[in-house]
Amino acid sequence: MQFRTTWIVLGIGALALVSACGPKTPAQVNSDVKEARTEAAQDVAETKQDVNKDVKEARQDAGEQIQGARKDVAEAQSDVAKATAEANYKLAMEQADGAHNVATKKCEGMSGDAHKACMAAADADLATAKAQAESQRAARMPAH
Repeated sequence: MQFRTTWIVLGIGALALVSACGPKTPAQVNSDVKEARTEAAQDVAETKQDVNKDVKEARQDAGEQIQGARKDVAEAQSDVAKATAEANYKLAMEQADGAHNVATKKCEGMSGDAHKACMAAADADLATAKAQAESQRAARMPAH
């Protein structure tokens, strides 16, 4: 009996194998094609979602990097403006001191009230030049 059952099982398996390996009916083919199209469409839709998410994240990251770069550029520009204002101030102060030294040397050839007036004018010019240098430096310094 067991031998017969084995042959029956083998026969059913062989029949199933032959039917699985044989050509499919048009209805089976249509069903398989429809299923493959559905799966492909789902895969494409999922991939589109993944790609869109990746692109969105990349854009967000790039935006953050751009913001950081803009901040760095703004800070660098501020540093340059500060350095330029400070350099111009130092130059103006040096020019004022130089002009004052020349003026006082000219005053040395004078005496009395003329000498006093000459020195007062030289000192006043120095004070004015220094005040202008300070004012220009303050105006050129960037706000914090």
